[in-house]
Amino acid sequence: MPIFRKNFLVVTSLLIVLLIKPANNLISTGFSRNNNPSPASSQELISAVNSLRVSNGLPPYKVNQILMTIAQAHSDYQASIGTVTHYGSDGSRPFQRALAAGYQVAGDLTLGGYFSENIAAGNNYSSLDAVNSWQLDAPHLNTMLSSTLQDIGAGVSMVGNYIYFTIDVGLSANSQKETPADEYFTSTANSFYPVITNKILTSTPEIDGTIFHVVKAGDTIWSLSRAYNISESDIKVQNSLIGDTIYIGDKLIIRLPYTPTPTIPTRTETMQPSHTSTIISSATEKTSPTVEPVQEILPSLIGRRNIVISIILFSIFISGLLAILLKANRNKQ
Repeated sequence: MPIFRKNFLVVTSLLIVLLIKPANNLISTGFSRNNNPSPASSQELISAVNSLRVSNGLPPYKVNQILMTIAQAHSDYQASIGTVTHYGSDGSRPFQRALAAGYQVAGDLTLGGYFSENIAAGNNYSSLDAVNSWQLDAPHLNTMLSSTLQDIGAGVSMVGNYIYFTIDVGLSANSQKETPADEYFTSTANSFYPVITNKILTSTPEIDGTIFHVVKAGDTIWSLSRAYNISESDIKVQNSLIGDTIYIGDKLIIRLPYTPTPTIPTRTETMQPSHTSTIISSATEKTSPTVEPVQEILPSLIGRRNIVISIILFSIFISGLLAILLKANRNKQ
């Protein structure tokens, strides 16, 4: 009988280990899922631009190493100063940086030649997000869908989760392509405003109606004026700004406090409420909370594990009962 009990305990222990270990592994797998997206890259940015060109019946741009160098350098520069700008540290424009690096820009250089640059910045944004944002206005879209320009370079620079994108697109004077005599690329003169791909989080008004905004990386007077629906000149006047330069951490006055105006009460007749229902629409954008995959699968995994343990305990009980019956039967014999 002791041998029977010893074998029984050994078999039961092995059974418990074999059944519980897979359940633990299954739960651990649920916690170890990695949903982090891959970081953006210059090659992804070029691929996204060229995919857009092909879908519009245009040939893909050719990668030019000089343009790759200046585009990356400009993204790095923007990341270093924490803002987006078409101008270099020395005040140079895109086509001037290309010329200085050895790229011979075609066309009349007094007009900027056949050259254009798109820039964007955003928090946790991908290359596709940048390209999609550039499709929202004609100058940036023309940079990507030009039938005149041929060469492209791209640069991507990251500071934490904030990503800066640059594409430089041009036509070289060494190209055999015929250039139109009276057509210059519309964004060479460039409206010279960048695309900010992250949505600016507007501040809540104070009790008196005043609105303050603390400048973050990528904010510009242009982007703030559109986010708060206020003119750029009003922002400058309210904050005594001379130029367009603002710095991270600046606390800007966006809206001055309300000035109450006295009102004279008037007598109005009380009207009976109508039975017409009124629909009130809200302009506030609401986002549903994201449920993590682990939270969805954890209850079912725990339930499965409990079932396994219950089966094991029931098996132990039956095995013990059989052992008692066998002992009683032998005692009778």
